[in-house]
Amino acid sequence: MRCRVEGSDAFLGGVVLGSVPRGDHSFRSDLDVFVLYAGIAREEAVETMQRLASFARQHHVPLSLIPLDDARARSPETHCLESLFVEHLRTCSGRAGVIKKDPFGWLVGYGEDRFVPETMAYLLHKIEKFEKGECTAPAMSEESYCDLLSDVLSFPASVVRKVIRCHGILFSDGDSKREVVRLYRKHDGFTEDGEPLRLFNRLLSEERRYHGILLDVIEGRKAGMSRREYDVVLRNIEAVIPTAVEFGRANFNLLLEATLLCQS
Repeated sequence: MRCRVEGSDAFLGGVVLGSVPRGDHSFRSDLDVFVLYAGIAREEAVETMQRLASFARQHHVPLSLIPLDDARARSPETHCLESLFVEHLRTCSGRAGVIKKDPFGWLVGYGEDRFVPETMAYLLHKIEKFEKGECTAPAMSEESYCDLLSDVLSFPASVVRKVIRCHGILFSDGDSKREVVRLYRKHDGFTEDGEPLRLFNRLLSEERRYHGILLDVIEGRKAGMSRREYDVVLRNIEAVIPTAVEFGRANFNLLLEATLLCQS
């Protein structure tokens, strides 16, 4: 990928995101890459990204490309990059995640004042997706169904990473999953008796259980799963979709209450 991007004039720069530049990735981690390309060379850029995606799929690499052209990068109104995402991009660019050139300088119009409204919009979108997914799961293709369940498993960590920053808490030791979980559990707004924390712990427990089962299979501690066993694992994840919806609503309500309090 690096050779393809650096060797093409169509690309201005890119950043490897998430757990890979942090160094805490696992066999389940996606390879998330933000790519900034020149709008006038869109055709070449798209063709190159399609080849990269096909290559990654052939080699079973979970590659997720996040493309953006230079014109839209300078106009936040024309794309949907969140301010928290841009902050994460900037953090990753400082961890040797840059490909060709750091694209952060092209991105404008972002700030902490947008954290709360963007996070609330994100929560509403996920709540709607999970509610719709729960109702239509029996009719989904296997690929769509697995995508839904994967989203459910990654949801709690994504939420707390956003909510923590909405509360003005800085990631002094990085934004790894372990760190954001620690900060979420430590914060005064989420005590052991709090509903958000109870829901969070349940979702995290299911994610860890699923991760453990896969790791046992991969490392040979457990024989390969039968189709029946695999279906049971998926149904167990599906069963926590209502918990994910509740968790999303609980955090949305907390942010809404804080917003109304600031306005009063």
